[in-house]
Amino acid sequence: MGSFVSSLQHVRWLRRAVLSLFAFVMLAATAGANAADSQNAPFRPETFFLGITRSTGEIHTLGFIRRPFTARLKGHMAGHWLILDERFAFPDGNRRQLWRLKRVGDAYEGTVRTETENGVLAPAVPVKGKVTETGVVLTYEGRSPGGSTRLHFRHEIETTGPGKASNHVVISRFGLPIASANVTFSKPRHGRPRR
Repeated sequence: MGSFVSSLQHVRWLRRAVLSLFAFVMLAATAGANAADSQNAPFRPETFFLGITRSTGEIHTLGFIRRPFTARLKGHMAGHWLILDERFAFPDGNRRQLWRLKRVGDAYEGTVRTETENGVLAPAVPVKGKVTETGVVLTYEGRSPGGSTRLHFRHEIETTGPGKASNHVVISRFGLPIASANVTFSKPRHGRPRR
């Protein structure tokens, strides 16, 4: 009888150990999936650009000219509007863009002002955007930083990892692509918004 009770206790202990191990494995898998989901979450300007962001990129023109640049962006919310101050550093000088963006349903609206070759901010031009499965697409008719010619810009931005995003820009004139840029955004530790 004693060995039967002992065997029964051993079976109960073994069953508890297996259930505990199963629960631990499921919890770890769920935590891993949640971390992967947050890493692959769609890009949203109103959250990603809060605080300080840095970017590096290169403009490629049809004449095979490459123009590298870096930028420092500083963003904050004013009501429902994201205010984003973007400061570019090009080999031939510094330029600025000032963005105002607001999400409206599955779309974005706003304006952008770009510093011209004379060093002044041009009047604001409308920006339209839409939410995609992986990020956002923003379009506008305006100037390139330091430029004077009106061009069409299309930005496709998506998250690439924790604190990182990519931006593929196509620049057109009269409906024909004349240049493109690949930009990488990154969040320095101190620039992430506080919770």
